[in-house]
Parts: sequence; structure tokens; C-alpha cells
Amino acid sequence: MRIITFGIFSDKLSGQDTFLLNMNEHMRSVKMDFVVVGSDCIHKDIISSQGSELYYVSDYWKDPVKYISDCRKVLKQNRKTHPIAYFNLFSMVHIIPVIIAKMLKYKVVLHSHNSDIPDKKALHRLNRFLFSSKKGFTRFACSEKAALFMFGKKRVKDTIIIKNAIDTGHFMFSEEARSQLRAELEIGNRNVYGFVGRLDSQKNPLFLIEIFKRISERDKDPVFLIVGEGKLKDEVIELIGKYSLRDRVILLGNRRDVNRIYSCMDLFLLPSKYEGFSIVLVEAQASGLTCIISEGVMPEEIRLTEGGVRFVSLESSADVWADEAVRCIGESLSRKDRNDEVRRSDYNIEKEAGRLENLFLHLR
Repeated sequence: MRIITFGIFSDKLSGQDTFLLNMNEHMRSVKMDFVVVGSDCIHKDIISSQGSELYYVSDYWKDPVKYISDCRKVLKQNRKTHPIAYFNLFSMVHIIPVIIAKMLKYKVVLHSHNSDIPDKKALHRLNRFLFSSKKGFTRFACSEKAALFMFGKKRVKDTIIIKNAIDTGHFMFSEEARSQLRAELEIGNRNVYGFVGRLDSQKNPLFLIEIFKRISERDKDPVFLIVGEGKLKDEVIELIGKYSLRDRVILLGNRRDVNRIYSCMDLFLLPSKYEGFSIVLVEAQASGLTCIISEGVMPEEIRLTEGGVRFVSLESSADVWADEAVRCIGESLSRKDRNDEVRRSDYNIEKEAGRLENLFLHLR
């Protein structure tokens, strides 16, 4: 069975992209074909290797009429061969394709990957009331918190939680990869702190640099690896220069070898302002890293390994975050044992991809 899928980015690598590509690779009887904005996609080679198709639509913000026309054309031409339209959402702000799919009588699946947004909250709540809280939709979410945000309190109980599962073996700690990458980056045996994510407001990257400035005042010669791109990249670079951290911060951009980079790290930092259920925290724990993350932002069930996650309040100062980071830097000792813990959990891709596949097959 093939399903038409919205929600993958054309120009960046996000946790949502990782989730969709992981599931598409591991499902056997279901294949996703993706709708993306633009005329090119950084994931096109992977998508092609998985036997999936890409459909390009215009940018809504540049030409809304053409965007609506493109979405309707794609959905209409695939209606007979793709019984399900699968929408992966950060909010209910932008739902025109959802409305078109309902009008064309698709079976519509809404999947929440987020638990808050910084603006347009009134529009999100209105569309939630008008659409996602109504009957006639199948609802997925990465956590109960994400379900509450996207669908409202009355719909949490009938929302199916789909775990942000990973290929745990791919993220097994590797001493060889650690040595090779440290040699490539010329960082030797220095303590390596790390972050993986979009350099956007949600992930709080400017506060990350504030934290690392304080870490640099406590740790003799640390290194900070930053994986990802985003709107705040220029501001991040400016702050790195302001604090004279250019010889200690390495911006790696978007990377496909993030598993090697986790092995290179000694500690993982993620002071997000809001999250649904961060897939990078599943990956980092599978690599055996201790992760310091925002208290109250992610659900307690993000703690998949013994001692693998420490919570610090976003109301705490950068000094408090730095103190906890320096204290925890040497605690990632049994890294391969932690991979076993994640493999035995519900966040193993082999288990969860099969479950998602069965849900789609029963829905058609």
C-alpha cells in the first residue's frame, strides 16, 4: 500500500524527517510518497533508494494560489492509488492540504510532532477546534503532551501514541568512530560537549552558547560540536565571536553521519523551549551519552537509560546549566550498555515500524 505523505522538509534535516525516513525504510507492506515544498529536496537520494516518489509543490508564502492548486493536483491524481493522506504537523496553523484531502475523501491521518508554538496560537486553537478535534480523522502523536497540544483535551484518549523509534544498532557507541572523528577535527582528548538540532528559536541555540561560555570558564579546554542549520545560525556565529569561542566551537552543519558524531561527544545538551518527543535524545541515549535537557518541556518517559537524562529548568541561569554539564561530563562510562537499554525499549524501530505499518493497513 502507498500513502501520500506531507511534512518532510526540502532543505533541512529535522527530527520529523528522520522519523519519516526511518519508518519508510523499515515498513515492508506500506510505502510513503512525499509531498515537499520547492523544486529540490536534500532527501531525494534516500527517498529514491527507498522506492518512494517525490511530489513538488509551490511555496505557500510566495504564491498561495499556486500552492493550493499544486496540492489539489497531487492529491487528486493519487486518490485511486493512495487511500491515505498522512499529515505530519508542528501545529494546526497551516492546514489547507488537510481540507483538500478531506474534500477528496481520503482517509486522513494527523500526526502531532510538537507540543507548543511561539506565535499564531489563536489560529492554531481555532483550527484545532474546527478540524482536528472533530470526528473523521485518525490521530497520532509522539507523546501525550503533543496530543494535547494538537488535538485538545477531549481527543487525547483516542490519539494513538507512535514512538519516535530508531535503529538502535546504528547508534551504538564506536571507539573507532570516536578516534577517527576526533583526529579529523583535531580535538584530541578534550572534553566534547554536543548539540544536534535546528538552529531555530525552539531549540534555544543562543542560550546554548551562553551555557558553553560558562562551561569554558569551568572546564580547562572544552570543545562544543553543533550539528544543524537554521534561521539563527548567523546570530549563533556572532555570539561565538563575541565570547571569543571560535577555537572551541565547531559548526558542522547538516550531517548524515550523526551516529559517528555522537560517539565523538562526551555529553549532550538540549535546552529546548518546547518539544513533542525529541528523536535526537533517543539517538544520543542509544550512543550512551548523558543528556542534559529542559525540565518540564519533554515528558518523563524520554528517560530511556539509567542515569541517561538530567533535567534542568529553563528558568535556571546558564551558570546552573554549566555546573551540571561539567559535573556530568565524565559519567558516560558504560556506553554500550545504554544502547542495550534503548534496544529493549519501545523505541526500537523494528518494533514500532511494524506497529505503524499495521495501523495503516487496518485503516485503508
